[in-house]
Amino acid sequence: MRRLWPFPQTPRGSRRPARSSRPLRCPSKVERVRFSNGIKQKRTSPYHPWINGMVERMNRTIKDATFKVYECRGMEPLRPHVPALVQGDNFGTHLTALG
Repeated sequence: MRRLWPFPQTPRGSRRPARSSRPLRCPSKVERVRFSNGIKQKRTSPYHPWINGMVERMNRTIKDATFKVYECRGMEPLRPHVPALVQGDNFGTHLTALG
């Protein structure tokens, strides 16, 4: 017997789609940008000491640069300047090896 209606019938007689254990997912803005630019997601295991060290060094670099350039007390007056300092550090050349 062929089904004429694709949805199962409920006890009350109305027909509606069956609920799934996996709801439909809408991609986030980050995923849409990633797919449109052809960027593949790579998962790494968290809490590697060398990654934590890199992050700590970057945080220290930003903190030292902001406090040396701008004489202020606390972080609130420095917040507008942090993006410019991070961009400068990202595009600057770094010594990776001596020799």
